[in-house]
Amino acid sequence: MTDIFFAQILILFLQYITLYRPFSKHFIQTYYHKDVLSIVPLISLVIIVLSFFAFSLQISLILLFLLGLLIFFLNLPRTLSFMGGMEKDFFSITFKITSAFLLILSLSLFLLLSIYRPLPNKISDLVTNKTLYYGSHRSGFFERRGLFNAFTAEKVEIFPSENTFTNDKDLQMVVCIPDFCYDIEDTYKTAVNIANKGYKVVLFDFFSRDTEGFSVFRQGKNIKNFHEKLYLAFKPEIYEQEKQNLIEQKRKEMLSAMSLIYSEKPEPFFIIADGLSYEAALILQKNFPSIIQGIYTSGAKSLFEQRREEGLSSFLTTKPLDAKILNIQKTLSSRDFAKEADAFFSAISQKRLQEENKNDSL
Repeated sequence: MTDIFFAQILILFLQYITLYRPFSKHFIQTYYHKDVLSIVPLISLVIIVLSFFAFSLQISLILLFLLGLLIFFLNLPRTLSFMGGMEKDFFSITFKITSAFLLILSLSLFLLLSIYRPLPNKISDLVTNKTLYYGSHRSGFFERRGLFNAFTAEKVEIFPSENTFTNDKDLQMVVCIPDFCYDIEDTYKTAVNIANKGYKVVLFDFFSRDTEGFSVFRQGKNIKNFHEKLYLAFKPEIYEQEKQNLIEQKRKEMLSAMSLIYSEKPEPFFIIADGLSYEAALILQKNFPSIIQGIYTSGAKSLFEQRREEGLSSFLTTKPLDAKILNIQKTLSSRDFAKEADAFFSAISQKRLQEENKNDSL
């Protein structure tokens, strides 16, 4: 069970006991009791809002929020009575009918979220490290120190097991910035598989507000990914119209990622990318050929060009309800992207080694 599905079940459970209490003799309040459970809808709403910040905005959470809002307003008079110390020992017919209707909606939503529940990423024994940054593409990014301070960039490092490489010199780096509509979680499975081949994989995601000057999407950890999908659903033509600006956005993100890498340890690296991120990586490689050793792509296009997932990232398992509503299909062909990327990187490394040995012999 994933963390977000656990949170959804907890929210639905709180909504269930709130809506079921008018029909249960165990929960019906008598003249000497106060309606303590009337405050539960408020607690449920607080958990939903916290889930927005913890897991980012998703369709499942929006549905839970709308249902929670209806339940909250239904119980608001009783909540105010409880907080004022008044006693409530009667449920009206209207209250019971409305509760029954919302209870059916709650159970239906539980069934929907159970069918389209996210699948957890396989537990890996690889060492991972997450770093948050504040700043912008213009001024640079700096590691966040305070726990509650805002951040505008995220980095996740995945290190291979020690038996896959012999020393630090053999540990090559692979950098990935997901394409539009995807985030780090959607690319994590591919990243782990590549790390198992003996590479250090570094995933980046940026939410800097100075991106908004050339991007149609709102920035922010909790809204960016959902906003991109919103345009994909209702205005997909914006991607084609703003294609060059979106490529420029990804180029700036990759340039900032390269600056962060070089500020820690100057070393060349490989890139894995699809869609517009791949086009941006090609532009950046022309400017920094000695830094970017090679770019591997699965050949998959961006989702605005085809509603089918066949590349490095996928939210069919991490956000299946979003994928269903957006009508995103999964390709039937099964490819081992980690094996392909490893062969691609090895060929480039071998070629570079041969060139260095040839130069040394001269």
